[in-house]
Amino acid sequence: MEQLVNKRIDIKKSAEGTEISIKAYFDEVKQKMFFAWIVLWTLSGLLIFSQFFLNYTQKEKVFFIVWMAFWMYFEFKALQTYRWRKLGKERIEISKKEITITRNIANRGIPAAFKLSGCKNFRLYKKEEKGMFTEVMSSSYWVIGGETIAFDYYGSLVSFALNISEADALLLVGILKHDAKKFLQLSEQKEL
Repeated sequence: MEQLVNKRIDIKKSAEGTEISIKAYFDEVKQKMFFAWIVLWTLSGLLIFSQFFLNYTQKEKVFFIVWMAFWMYFEFKALQTYRWRKLGKERIEISKKEITITRNIANRGIPAAFKLSGCKNFRLYKKEEKGMFTEVMSSSYWVIGGETIAFDYYGSLVSFALNISEADALLLVGILKHDAKKFLQLSEQKEL
């Protein structure tokens, strides 16, 4: 059974499991501004890099190398976020044995699998758990963040469901709780 919650969230249920797909939040105006920022960041980095080959002291060249490392890191993060906003999709799969969470960019991503028996306390990811600075930064359009759902996994906090409304998050928490309990009971019955 397939259920479309809204234009970003799609839920597919079957006897084998439940799959929830969440498309990355995309705002055309912000994306254009982000692209302009990336172009300017790239040009500024190339301009500084071109200075490296001129006649400078050893200390000044070390400064250029350190600056370029900083610049390259943020260039990579900005490009990754730009691609996420344009092509990203988060996939949450619940099966009889595990929950798998994958953040795909253009259908490529690394799945993180969690044994169903260790997944406890599905809930909204509260601001108090993050801290104020982290909340402000993670909800920014320019970074990959804004988790809205969390659960405990053997003492660790796992958060996911990026940039969705509280109403959608509550709906998904209900589905996750119900289906995790259902599939855990089914797997325990099979073991008996």
